[in-house]
Amino acid sequence: MRNRKKAFTLVELLVVISIIALLLAVLIPSMQKARNLAKRVTCSAYLKQCGLGLIAYANSDSGGRIPLANGYKPDYVPRTTYNAIKSASNDSRIMVCPMDTSFRRVKITGLTDQTLNRTYYMEPYPTSWDDGKGMLIGYFYLGGKDLSKWTWQAMEPDAYKWTSPLKISDGGATQVMVDISHRAAGAGDVYSWTEVVHRPSGYIFYYWNAGGRKIEPADLGAEGVNSLQLDGSVRWKGLKSTQKHPRSSPGPYRSYGWW
Repeated sequence: MRNRKKAFTLVELLVVISIIALLLAVLIPSMQKARNLAKRVTCSAYLKQCGLGLIAYANSDSGGRIPLANGYKPDYVPRTTYNAIKSASNDSRIMVCPMDTSFRRVKITGLTDQTLNRTYYMEPYPTSWDDGKGMLIGYFYLGGKDLSKWTWQAMEPDAYKWTSPLKISDGGATQVMVDISHRAAGAGDVYSWTEVVHRPSGYIFYYWNAGGRKIEPADLGAEGVNSLQLDGSVRWKGLKSTQKHPRSSPGPYRSYGWW
């Protein structure tokens, strides 16, 4: 009599598949959370290196000034500021949060300086509107801004004024670089978007045109931001610890960041 090999029945196979699916459902979110936490720690270390560059620049300046910023976009910096920030490590990748996948691969062409025309991987890249004179970075740089002419009275009622540090002596608790968490809305809320870096399911750039209700970072699961202080320390600020601030001078183009 021939021996038959014992095989799984269909029911047994379905049970095994169900157990594997259940284990994956339990483990995958935990693994994602662990990866995000590791990237948050790396982000904090990057900002720490940026802080060392800013402090070194201020110490070499007779007035203790920190680098200037662009007057409009906080994630755009002049090339002199870019060079100063990266000076501590000479690695430009410290100016991009590892959670910000919008920097994963950016191809730049058409700039006058041919050395700038290349593909950038998780690093700042030159901007086309000024022919590469400035760099787009993966954080908001809040230092070196002249806010004296900002029309604060035009900002939304739940927003707060903020101070841009100009010198290293302006105060250790002053925020100088933070993760990107913002909402931008044009006149009439047309071409509006919300961008969040630190959230459970990762980076998101979300376009919307709700007409009335605006999509805030909290609506997309924002967890908070890493914040570089003027004294070189880095703090994690959960979403409830952040405040809403005008990202640029309040007006028809309503752009707000949370830090």
